[in-house]
Amino acid sequence: MPQDTYLISGEESYDKTTFNLHDLVYLTGVRIRASRSATSFWLCGPKQSSFKQEWFRPQNSLMRAMGTTYADRGRIRVVHVDAKVSTAEIVFACSYLQRGDILLPFTERPAPPLKPDWSAGPISRLW
Repeated sequence: MPQDTYLISGEESYDKTTFNLHDLVYLTGVRIRASRSATSFWLCGPKQSSFKQEWFRPQNSLMRAMGTTYADRGRIRVVHVDAKVSTAEIVFACSYLQRGDILLPFTERPAPPLKPDWSAGPISRLW
C-alpha cells in the first residue's frame, strides 16, 4: 500500500481526533500536488483484527505473515491544492477518518448484482 499521500489533520483538530461526513480535512503528498481541485480519492486505513480468541496454535503468526489488512473508510473531494498541504471535503464516510489514513485514487466500483426474491416464487407456494 503506497503511503506517500495521507490525511494529516482536519478543522477543529485541537479537540477532534476523528473526522466524519462534510468535515474539511488537510492532506499532504505527491499525488495531491499532481492532481487538480475536484479530484476524488478513497481514504483507507489499517483494520484492527476482530479475532481475539486464538482458535488454533499458529493463528497469530499466520495473521502476522499475511500482512496488514486495510479497509475503506471514506471518499474525499479535493477542494483546494496548495504547494505542501491541500484541503478536501469528506463526501462519503463508512467509518470515522483519522490522521494517517492513506489516499488512493478514486475509481468507481460496480454494484454487486441483486439476488432475485425467492420468497414470492413457486418454491414458497409449496410450504
